[in-house]
Amino acid sequence: MDQRARKFASVQAVVLVEPIDGADRIELARVLGWHVVVKKGEFKPGDLCVYFEIDSLLPEDNPDFDFLKNSKGRIKHLKTQKIRGVYSQGLVMPMDILDHIGYAGPRDIGTDVTEVLNVKKYSPEEVDVAKFPYSNPDKLGDFPSFIAKSDEMRIQAIPEVATKLKDKVFVATEKLDGTSFTAFIRDGEVGICSRNMQIKLDSESENIYNIVAKKYNLEGNFKELRESEKIPYDFAIQGEIIGPGIQKNRYKLAEPELYLFDYWNIEKQRDIGFYADDEEKSIFADINLETVSKMLAIPHVPIIDSNFKMTDDVDALVAYSIDKSVLNKDAWREGVVYRAKFNSECTKYDNRVSFKAINPEFLVK
Repeated sequence: MDQRARKFASVQAVVLVEPIDGADRIELARVLGWHVVVKKGEFKPGDLCVYFEIDSLLPEDNPDFDFLKNSKGRIKHLKTQKIRGVYSQGLVMPMDILDHIGYAGPRDIGTDVTEVLNVKKYSPEEVDVAKFPYSNPDKLGDFPSFIAKSDEMRIQAIPEVATKLKDKVFVATEKLDGTSFTAFIRDGEVGICSRNMQIKLDSESENIYNIVAKKYNLEGNFKELRESEKIPYDFAIQGEIIGPGIQKNRYKLAEPELYLFDYWNIEKQRDIGFYADDEEKSIFADINLETVSKMLAIPHVPIIDSNFKMTDDVDALVAYSIDKSVLNKDAWREGVVYRAKFNSECTKYDNRVSFKAINPEFLVK
Protein backbone atom coordinates (compact mmCIF):
# COMPACT_ATOMS: atom_id res chain seq x y z
CA MET A 1 0.00 0.00 0.00
CA ASP A 2 0.91 3.62 -0.27
CA GLN A 3 4.53 3.87 0.87
CA ARG A 4 4.33 7.52 1.89
CA ALA A 5 6.28 8.15 5.07
CA ARG A 6 4.26 8.33 8.24
CA LYS A 7 3.94 11.89 9.52
CA PHE A 8 4.20 12.02 13.29
CA ALA A 9 3.67 15.80 13.35
CA SER A 10 1.93 17.65 10.54
CA VAL A 11 -0.16 20.70 9.75
CA GLN A 12 -3.80 19.68 9.43
CA ALA A 13 -7.30 21.14 9.59
CA VAL A 14 -9.88 20.42 12.26
CA VAL A 15 -12.70 18.72 10.37
CA LEU A 16 -15.31 18.48 13.12
CA VAL A 17 -15.82 19.31 16.80
CA GLU A 18 -18.42 17.38 18.81
CA PRO A 19 -19.55 17.44 22.44
CA ILE A 20 -18.77 14.54 24.78
CA ASP A 21 -21.67 13.31 26.89
CA GLY A 22 -21.32 14.44 30.48
CA ALA A 23 -18.16 16.48 29.84
CA ASP A 24 -18.12 20.24 30.51
CA ARG A 25 -14.46 21.05 29.86
CA ILE A 26 -13.52 18.82 26.95
CA GLU A 27 -14.88 17.93 23.53
CA LEU A 28 -13.95 15.69 20.63
CA ALA A 29 -12.14 17.06 17.59
CA ARG A 30 -11.67 15.20 14.33
CA VAL A 31 -8.45 15.61 12.35
CA LEU A 32 -8.10 13.54 9.16
CA GLY A 33 -9.76 10.30 10.33
CA TRP A 34 -8.55 10.60 13.94
CA HIS A 35 -10.61 11.59 17.00
CA VAL A 36 -8.80 13.57 19.69
CA VAL A 37 -10.02 14.97 23.01
CA VAL A 38 -9.33 18.73 23.24
CA LYS A 39 -10.17 21.57 25.62
CA LYS A 40 -13.65 22.93 25.07
CA GLY A 41 -13.65 25.99 22.84
CA GLU A 42 -9.99 25.67 21.86
CA PHE A 43 -10.71 24.66 18.25
CA LYS A 44 -13.51 25.05 15.75
CA PRO A 45 -14.07 23.33 12.37
CA GLY A 46 -11.73 24.70 9.71
CA ASP A 47 -8.99 25.76 12.14
CA LEU A 48 -5.45 24.83 11.19
CA CYS A 49 -3.56 22.92 13.85
CA VAL A 50 -0.50 20.75 14.40
CA TYR A 51 -1.52 17.14 14.79
CA PHE A 52 0.72 14.58 16.52
CA GLU A 53 0.00 10.91 15.80
CA ILE A 54 0.02 8.18 18.42
CA ASP A 55 3.49 6.65 18.93
CA SER A 56 5.04 10.13 18.80
CA LEU A 57 7.87 10.86 21.23
CA LEU A 58 7.74 14.58 21.98
CA PRO A 59 10.84 16.61 22.94
CA GLU A 60 11.16 17.23 26.66
CA ASP A 61 13.08 20.49 26.17
CA ASN A 62 10.16 22.24 24.47
CA PRO A 63 8.07 24.11 27.10
CA ASP A 64 4.93 23.76 24.95
CA PHE A 65 4.85 20.12 26.03
CA ASP A 66 5.49 20.68 29.73
CA PHE A 67 1.84 19.90 30.55
CA LEU A 68 2.51 16.29 29.48
CA LYS A 69 5.43 15.73 31.86
CA ASN A 70 5.10 13.29 34.72
CA SER A 71 6.48 13.77 38.25
CA LYS A 72 9.94 12.81 37.00
CA GLY A 73 9.88 15.42 34.27
CA ARG A 74 9.53 12.82 31.51
CA ILE A 75 7.06 12.65 28.61
CA LYS A 76 5.78 9.24 27.61
CA HIS A 77 4.97 8.49 23.99
CA LEU A 78 1.46 9.38 22.81
CA LYS A 79 -0.94 6.50 23.30
CA THR A 80 -4.56 5.72 22.53
CA GLN A 81 -6.70 6.66 25.53
CA LYS A 82 -10.32 6.16 26.45
CA ILE A 83 -11.70 9.31 28.07
CA ARG A 84 -15.33 9.67 29.12
CA GLY A 85 -16.22 6.69 26.96
CA VAL A 86 -14.58 7.98 23.76
CA TYR A 87 -11.27 7.09 22.14
CA SER A 88 -8.65 9.80 21.88
CA GLN A 89 -5.74 9.16 19.53
CA GLY A 90 -2.93 11.68 19.30
CA LEU A 91 -2.54 15.33 20.24
CA VAL A 92 -3.86 18.52 18.65
CA MET A 93 -1.94 21.75 19.29
CA PRO A 94 -2.49 25.35 18.10
CA MET A 95 -0.42 26.60 15.19
CA ASP A 96 1.53 29.04 17.37
CA ILE A 97 3.64 26.11 18.57
CA LEU A 98 5.51 26.64 15.29
CA ASP A 99 6.00 30.34 16.03
CA HIS A 100 7.57 29.52 19.40
CA ILE A 101 10.45 27.67 17.72
CA GLY A 102 10.89 30.34 15.03
CA TYR A 103 9.61 28.17 12.20
CA ALA A 104 9.04 30.23 9.02
CA GLY A 105 8.43 27.42 6.52
CA PRO A 106 5.28 26.23 4.71
CA ARG A 107 2.05 25.83 6.67
CA ASP A 108 -0.12 24.20 4.05
CA ILE A 109 -2.35 21.33 5.10
CA GLY A 110 -0.29 18.16 5.10
CA THR A 111 3.06 19.86 5.72
CA ASP A 112 5.29 17.47 7.66
CA VAL A 113 6.83 19.20 10.69
CA THR A 114 8.09 16.07 12.43
CA GLU A 115 11.77 16.98 12.15
CA VAL A 116 11.12 20.69 12.67
CA LEU A 117 9.60 19.94 16.08
CA ASN A 118 12.14 17.20 16.86
CA VAL A 119 9.48 14.52 17.19
CA LYS A 120 10.67 10.91 17.16
CA LYS A 121 8.93 7.57 16.64
CA TYR A 122 8.41 5.32 19.64
CA SER A 123 9.67 1.85 18.70
CA PRO A 124 9.26 -0.82 21.38
CA GLU A 125 11.21 -4.06 21.16
CA GLU A 126 9.10 -6.75 19.49
CA VAL A 127 11.22 -9.70 20.60
CA ASP A 128 12.10 -10.08 24.27
CA VAL A 129 15.32 -12.14 24.29
CA ALA A 130 15.23 -12.18 28.10
CA LYS A 131 12.01 -14.22 28.16
CA PHE A 132 13.00 -16.87 25.62
CA PRO A 133 16.41 -18.25 24.65
CA TYR A 134 16.75 -16.32 21.40
CA SER A 135 20.10 -14.88 20.44
CA ASN A 136 20.42 -11.49 18.80
CA PRO A 137 20.44 -11.68 14.98
CA ASP A 138 23.63 -11.10 12.98
CA LYS A 139 23.04 -8.17 10.65
CA LEU A 140 24.09 -8.84 7.08
CA GLY A 141 22.96 -5.50 5.67
CA ASP A 142 20.07 -3.09 5.29
CA PHE A 143 16.62 -4.28 4.27
CA PRO A 144 16.79 -5.15 0.53
CA SER A 145 15.80 -2.35 -1.82
CA PHE A 146 14.18 -4.81 -4.25
CA ILE A 147 11.38 -5.71 -1.80
CA ALA A 148 8.76 -3.32 -0.43
CA LYS A 149 8.65 -3.11 3.36
CA SER A 150 5.54 -4.48 4.98
CA ASP A 151 4.41 -1.37 6.86
CA GLU A 152 0.80 -0.44 6.14
CA MET A 153 -0.62 3.05 6.56
CA ARG A 154 -3.42 3.51 9.10
CA ILE A 155 -6.67 4.44 7.41
CA GLN A 156 -7.20 7.37 9.82
CA ALA A 157 -4.10 9.01 8.31
CA ILE A 158 -5.28 8.58 4.70
CA PRO A 159 -9.11 8.78 4.75
CA GLU A 160 -9.13 9.94 1.12
CA VAL A 161 -8.02 6.45 0.07
CA ALA A 162 -11.21 4.86 1.40
CA THR A 163 -13.21 7.45 -0.54
CA LYS A 164 -11.38 6.65 -3.78
CA LEU A 165 -11.84 2.91 -3.32
CA LYS A 166 -15.43 2.93 -2.09
CA ASP A 167 -17.45 -0.14 -3.17
CA LYS A 168 -14.36 -2.03 -4.40
CA VAL A 169 -13.94 -5.60 -3.12
CA PHE A 170 -11.29 -6.12 -0.45
CA VAL A 171 -10.00 -9.01 1.61
CA ALA A 172 -10.14 -8.22 5.33
CA THR A 173 -7.54 -10.15 7.36
CA GLU A 174 -6.57 -10.17 11.01
CA LYS A 175 -3.45 -8.17 11.80
CA LEU A 176 -1.35 -10.35 14.08
CA ASP A 177 0.77 -8.90 16.89
CA GLY A 178 4.26 -10.30 16.41
CA THR A 179 7.47 -9.43 14.63
CA SER A 180 7.75 -8.92 10.88
CA PHE A 181 9.65 -11.48 8.79
CA THR A 182 10.68 -11.49 5.13
CA ALA A 183 12.37 -14.27 3.16
CA PHE A 184 13.41 -14.16 -0.50
CA ILE A 185 15.27 -15.96 -3.24
CA ARG A 186 17.22 -13.91 -5.77
CA ASP A 187 19.77 -15.17 -8.28
CA GLY A 188 19.78 -18.54 -6.55
CA GLU A 189 20.51 -17.15 -3.08
CA VAL A 190 18.05 -17.26 -0.18
CA GLY A 191 17.92 -14.42 2.35
CA ILE A 192 15.94 -13.57 5.48
CA CYS A 193 15.10 -10.22 7.04
CA SER A 194 13.61 -8.61 10.10
CA ARG A 195 11.52 -5.48 9.69
CA ASN A 196 14.51 -3.24 9.04
CA MET A 197 17.54 -5.36 8.13
CA GLN A 198 18.78 -8.44 6.32
CA ILE A 199 19.99 -11.17 8.69
CA LYS A 200 22.67 -13.78 8.16
CA LEU A 201 21.05 -17.09 7.20
CA ASP A 202 22.50 -19.70 9.54
CA SER A 203 20.78 -22.99 10.39
CA GLU A 204 22.78 -23.21 13.65
CA SER A 205 21.77 -19.75 14.85
CA GLU A 206 19.32 -19.41 17.72
CA ASN A 207 17.81 -16.07 16.73
CA ILE A 208 14.09 -16.12 16.06
CA TYR A 209 14.38 -15.42 12.32
CA ASN A 210 16.72 -18.35 11.68
CA ILE A 211 14.64 -20.61 13.91
CA VAL A 212 11.62 -19.89 11.72
CA ALA A 213 13.60 -20.27 8.47
CA LYS A 214 14.81 -23.68 9.66
CA LYS A 215 11.38 -24.77 10.95
CA TYR A 216 9.77 -24.26 7.53
CA ASN A 217 12.88 -25.30 5.53
CA LEU A 218 12.72 -22.05 3.60
CA GLU A 219 16.12 -22.36 1.95
CA GLY A 220 15.43 -25.84 0.58
CA ASN A 221 11.83 -25.15 -0.38
CA PHE A 222 12.60 -21.84 -2.09
CA LYS A 223 15.34 -23.41 -4.20
CA GLU A 224 13.12 -26.36 -5.12
CA LEU A 225 10.29 -24.06 -6.23
CA ARG A 226 12.69 -22.07 -8.44
CA GLU A 227 14.60 -25.03 -9.89
CA SER A 228 11.39 -26.89 -10.70
CA GLU A 229 9.92 -23.65 -12.10
CA LYS A 230 6.79 -24.11 -10.03
CA ILE A 231 7.48 -20.44 -9.40
CA PRO A 232 9.33 -19.28 -12.54
CA TYR A 233 10.79 -16.06 -11.12
CA ASP A 234 12.56 -14.74 -8.02
CA PHE A 235 10.12 -14.00 -5.22
CA ALA A 236 9.71 -13.06 -1.57
CA ILE A 237 7.26 -13.88 1.19
CA GLN A 238 6.41 -11.69 4.15
CA GLY A 239 4.70 -12.66 7.33
CA GLU A 240 4.36 -12.25 11.08
CA ILE A 241 6.22 -14.42 13.58
CA ILE A 242 4.23 -15.01 16.76
CA GLY A 243 4.91 -17.12 19.82
CA PRO A 244 6.95 -17.27 23.05
CA GLY A 245 9.03 -14.18 23.81
CA ILE A 246 7.26 -12.12 21.12
CA GLN A 247 4.86 -9.34 22.10
CA LYS A 248 3.91 -11.14 25.33
CA ASN A 249 2.80 -14.21 23.34
CA ARG A 250 -0.84 -13.14 23.40
CA TYR A 251 -1.79 -16.17 21.28
CA LYS A 252 -0.45 -18.57 23.97
CA LEU A 253 1.69 -20.65 21.60
CA ALA A 254 4.20 -23.26 22.69
CA GLU A 255 6.67 -22.45 19.88
CA PRO A 256 7.20 -19.77 17.22
CA GLU A 257 4.90 -19.84 14.21
CA LEU A 258 4.88 -17.88 10.95
CA TYR A 259 1.73 -16.54 9.27
CA LEU A 260 2.06 -15.13 5.75
CA PHE A 261 0.44 -11.87 4.75
CA ASP A 262 2.25 -10.93 1.53
CA TYR A 263 3.86 -12.38 -1.59
CA TRP A 264 6.15 -10.37 -3.85
CA ASN A 265 7.37 -10.92 -7.43
CA ILE A 266 10.93 -9.57 -7.38
CA GLU A 267 11.47 -9.62 -11.13
CA LYS A 268 8.30 -7.66 -11.93
CA GLN A 269 8.45 -5.61 -8.70
CA ARG A 270 4.83 -6.49 -8.17
CA ASP A 271 2.88 -7.23 -5.00
CA ILE A 272 0.37 -10.09 -5.35
CA GLY A 273 -2.47 -10.65 -2.90
CA PHE A 274 -4.59 -13.64 -1.96
CA TYR A 275 -6.41 -13.82 -5.27
CA ALA A 276 -4.84 -13.11 -8.66
CA ASP A 277 -7.07 -11.16 -11.03
CA ASP A 278 -7.10 -11.62 -14.82
CA GLU A 279 -4.23 -9.18 -15.35
CA GLU A 280 -2.06 -10.94 -12.76
CA LYS A 281 -2.92 -14.42 -14.06
CA SER A 282 -1.60 -13.49 -17.50
CA ILE A 283 1.69 -12.34 -15.96
CA PHE A 284 2.15 -14.66 -12.99
CA ALA A 285 0.51 -17.94 -14.10
CA ASP A 286 -2.17 -17.66 -11.40
CA ILE A 287 0.32 -17.86 -8.52
CA ASN A 288 -0.87 -15.86 -5.52
CA LEU A 289 -0.48 -15.68 -1.75
CA GLU A 290 -3.00 -18.45 -1.17
CA THR A 291 -1.27 -20.90 -3.54
CA VAL A 292 2.21 -20.03 -2.24
CA SER A 293 0.97 -20.63 1.30
CA LYS A 294 -0.05 -24.15 0.26
CA MET A 295 3.20 -24.75 -1.65
CA LEU A 296 5.27 -23.89 1.42
CA ALA A 297 2.89 -25.45 3.98
CA ILE A 298 2.91 -22.17 5.90
CA PRO A 299 -0.45 -20.75 7.05
CA HIS A 300 -1.51 -17.29 5.98
CA VAL A 301 -3.06 -14.75 8.33
CA PRO A 302 -6.72 -15.40 9.19
CA ILE A 303 -9.17 -14.12 6.58
CA ILE A 304 -12.13 -12.38 8.22
CA ASP A 305 -14.01 -11.55 5.02
CA SER A 306 -12.80 -12.36 1.50
CA ASN A 307 -15.48 -10.15 -0.09
CA PHE A 308 -15.43 -7.01 2.04
CA LYS A 309 -17.12 -4.09 0.29
CA MET A 310 -15.05 -1.01 0.97
CA THR A 311 -16.76 1.93 2.65
CA ASP A 312 -15.66 5.54 2.91
CA ASP A 313 -16.74 5.61 6.56
CA VAL A 314 -13.41 5.55 8.42
CA ASP A 315 -15.12 5.17 11.79
CA ALA A 316 -16.87 2.05 10.49
CA LEU A 317 -13.56 0.58 9.30
CA VAL A 318 -12.04 1.15 12.74
CA ALA A 319 -15.14 -0.24 14.50
CA TYR A 320 -14.88 -3.38 12.34
CA SER A 321 -11.43 -4.01 13.84
CA ILE A 322 -12.82 -4.22 17.39
CA ASP A 323 -13.09 -7.93 18.08
CA LYS A 324 -11.22 -10.84 19.63
CA SER A 325 -8.46 -12.70 17.81
CA VAL A 326 -9.28 -15.68 15.62
CA LEU A 327 -6.24 -17.40 17.15
CA ASN A 328 -7.12 -16.66 20.77
CA LYS A 329 -10.67 -15.76 21.71
CA ASP A 330 -9.49 -14.45 25.08
CA ALA A 331 -7.34 -11.72 23.53
CA TRP A 332 -8.18 -8.62 21.52
CA ARG A 333 -6.99 -8.80 17.94
CA GLU A 334 -4.50 -6.11 17.01
CA GLY A 335 -6.53 -4.92 14.08
CA VAL A 336 -7.59 -5.56 10.50
CA VAL A 337 -5.64 -5.19 7.25
CA TYR A 338 -7.76 -4.35 4.23
CA ARG A 339 -6.21 -5.50 0.94
CA ALA A 340 -7.77 -5.03 -2.51
CA LYS A 341 -8.95 -8.40 -3.80
CA PHE A 342 -8.14 -7.46 -7.39
CA ASN A 343 -5.38 -4.89 -7.80
CA SER A 344 -6.24 -3.96 -11.39
CA GLU A 345 -9.68 -2.70 -10.28
CA CYS A 346 -8.21 -0.18 -7.85
CA THR A 347 -6.06 2.90 -7.86
CA LYS A 348 -2.51 1.63 -7.32
CA TYR A 349 -0.18 2.99 -4.68
CA ASP A 350 3.33 1.64 -5.30
CA ASN A 351 1.81 -1.71 -6.36
CA ARG A 352 0.07 -2.07 -3.00
CA VAL A 353 -3.60 -1.40 -2.45
CA SER A 354 -3.90 -2.03 1.27
CA PHE A 355 -4.11 -0.27 4.63
CA LYS A 356 -4.88 -1.11 8.24
CA ALA A 357 -7.19 -0.19 11.09
CA ILE A 358 -5.78 -0.87 14.55
CA ASN A 359 -8.26 -2.02 17.18
CA PRO A 360 -8.50 0.86 19.71
CA GLU A 361 -9.35 -1.60 22.50
CA PHE A 362 -6.09 -3.40 21.76
CA LEU A 363 -4.22 -0.08 21.94
CA VAL A 364 -5.88 0.98 25.19
CA LYS A 365 -5.17 -2.32 26.92
